[in-house]
Amino acid sequence: MSKIKILVLPSDRTGVGKFRSIEPHIFLQNKYPEDFHVDIDFEPKMDDISYWTKYDMVCFHRSLKPDYDKSNTLIQVLNSLGIITVMDLDDYWLPTKEHPAYHLVLQHKIHEKILANIKVAKYVVTTTSIFANEIKKYNKNVFVLPNAIDPTEKQFTPNPEPSERIRIGWLGGSSHEKDLELLNGLVAKLTSDGLMDKIQFVLCGFDLR
Repeated sequence: MSKIKILVLPSDRTGVGKFRSIEPHIFLQNKYPEDFHVDIDFEPKMDDISYWTKYDMVCFHRSLKPDYDKSNTLIQVLNSLGIITVMDLDDYWLPTKEHPAYHLVLQHKIHEKILANIKVAKYVVTTTSIFANEIKKYNKNVFVLPNAIDPTEKQFTPNPEPSERIRIGWLGGSSHEKDLELLNGLVAKLTSDGLMDKIQFVLCGFDLR
């Protein structure tokens, strides 16, 4: 039996690209080397049909990047050739007005292009059942693949620092700045309750983009 050939098109090399595209497929090939052959490509040849027909399945995040405009048509071509298209989507296609990318998304109609890709992809995989139900309004073939990490990676190795204080941690980037507003008044309340000497706040991952 010949191997199933999979082409993976990550959105980036870190973050969602690493944890939802690159690492899972590397694991798949390493776990089942007799059954799967995986190629990972950050610069697919959009206009070369012979490039695509080498594969049985194409997995991508949001779009057959780097070209949103050609993506939808190409997905349909791949479907017609019997090549299985699998779209991964970990976040809603139109961010809120507070998101730094909101105006850019609207200007280039990226949300419309993502939605159009959802409609034509053979399958869609996403993060949660709640989001899956939203996607099913446009594509019934939706499966939930939760985010996962390799706990043996160095960055996830626990390094506990004993403390008598209760730690309150928050992790997020610049796109989550609005979320921080949910904590408004928390410090004042804890101070008035006389608890500040029992607590340590830990802020991780914030950036100023």
